[in-house]
Amino acid sequence: MKRPILTAALIALAVTAGQASAQWLHQEQGSAFDAQKTQIALTSQGQYAVGLRCTGADDLTVIFITPEAIDQDSLKMLNIAAPEILVRIDQNAPYAIKAEGDNPEGKLTLHAAAPPSLARELIAATSSISVAARLLGSLYHEKEFSVRGSTGSVTKLANLCGLPNE
Repeated sequence: MKRPILTAALIALAVTAGQASAQWLHQEQGSAFDAQKTQIALTSQGQYAVGLRCTGADDLTVIFITPEAIDQDSLKMLNIAAPEILVRIDQNAPYAIKAEGDNPEGKLTLHAAAPPSLARELIAATSSISVAARLLGSLYHEKEFSVRGSTGSVTKLANLCGLPNE
């Protein structure tokens, strides 16, 4: 149950980031009763958002939030079809990561375990991060985001989660 709550929190953070601002933001979430805080770094573009979250060195997750409305039955079918999140930072080789769909607030959100190298590339990024969903060989929701502010936000996430430097 923790994952949908965190995803809903990511959506709320993306909305509060403002649609005009493409700045990357960092936020720490957790309770007074949970010593392990969740680190979140994300940016938004219109109704889309992309971000990273982790609580430790071994659970980095990439999240792609779309405006597409999706019901539970469609979500089940989507997950059976094994969606992927495609991520390309600057002109580096793209990542194709097996994902799982979710629908907090009725909107399609994809999340996937990400390698630490994705965070390192984002820290060093100079131009953009492009993200898309791939399902049954077709691309959906391809979006390009600014990397302005990603160095600071993702570095903070990486340090607080203890992600490896290499």
